[in-house]
Amino acid sequence: MKENQSNELIERYLYDVIRRLPEKQREDIEQELRTLIEDMIEERAESGEYSREECERYVLNELGNPVKLAKSYRGGEDSLISGEYYDEYCFILKIILICAGVGIIVSNIASTVIHAVDAEVITNGTWREMFDVGISLPAVLLQIFGTITLIFAIMQRYNVKINVEEEEWSVEKLPQIPYKKAIISRGESAVGIVFGILVILLFTYRPQLMGAWIKRGDSIVSIPLFNLPIWGKVLPFFIISVTAGIISDFVKLVAGRYNYRVMITTIVMDILGFVMTFIFIKMFPIWNENFIPELQRETERVISAKGDILTYFNTDTFANGILLLILFCFLLDIGTTVYYTVRYGNK
Repeated sequence: MKENQSNELIERYLYDVIRRLPEKQREDIEQELRTLIEDMIEERAESGEYSREECERYVLNELGNPVKLAKSYRGGEDSLISGEYYDEYCFILKIILICAGVGIIVSNIASTVIHAVDAEVITNGTWREMFDVGISLPAVLLQIFGTITLIFAIMQRYNVKINVEEEEWSVEKLPQIPYKKAIISRGESAVGIVFGILVILLFTYRPQLMGAWIKRGDSIVSIPLFNLPIWGKVLPFFIISVTAGIISDFVKLVAGRYNYRVMITTIVMDILGFVMTFIFIKMFPIWNENFIPELQRETERVISAKGDILTYFNTDTFANGILLLILFCFLLDIGTTVYYTVRYGNK
């Protein structure tokens, strides 16, 4: 039993060091560190005065705080984003920049084509949009780059402050190796962040694309779903709501597992997100009041009150239904996070 317990301490120590290193270095350093620990244990055990468990505890305490040991392997502590976060930083930055760039280009071209009247306008309009994109795209991508870098820099700084403690480190403070179900999928967190960024870009730069597209002769008519004249007042609340979800996913990406910090962040951000959503849906006339009349005129379709869901558009029933659906999604996210944290977070 004691041997299994001491072996578990070694595995926990290795885990606490390796998880702080860039992924490409982990396998080699783990093998090197494992060999070093075994050699140090054997050297101390040669006298026969100490049990294996005592030797292992002595060696691990001698190697010291895993945070400091990982820093010595990483080097470059003066870097803005160090090895502990570098893999996640590069991974998410690459995906978001690619998706944002493609999203902006496609939305601009789509906007031109939708509002085109004939082939000449399509051609000239598309070229003008491409010219505008050529000017604005680098600025937008630079803003995204700066924002992501700042978030990771703050997270790194925050974690350093937490880990640098005055009290002496000991083996008893080693974290448990996480249970498999406590590990948060890296791809799942990345998808959430990318989706949030794309939604913000779409609703900020091309909200008019959200609506009904109807072909009329050689052109396409677009009927906006939202009340665009007041969109500037609504947008800050919408951006805060989506950004709260992005922050939650960032914390999950960096943590890599369910724990109480992830749980608290998720609860706070989801509550903030729902409050902001409630404000812009219930407190502002966000829906285009002419949407149904224009839709009936363009499609020559009569929308009756008999079972047609469109009759509820821009009503309290419609808004409440959307809020209930969003509330369900937030509660599901909170419930899932709380369950996995309480059930597996300490394993």
